[in-house]
Amino acid sequence: MTKTAPATHGGCGVMAKLNLSDVEWAAASTDLGEALKAGWARF
Repeated sequence: MTKTAPATHGGCGVMAKLNLSDVEWAAASTDLGEALKAGWARF
């Protein structure tokens, strides 16, 4: 049996929280979560 594990890629490099406002950080986290959900929906 093959196991499936989707992954999300948040971009190239590190997204430092120091460079983002709390709103921007939360939005990025939400967007990555939505991308992961969309990936799971494909299986």
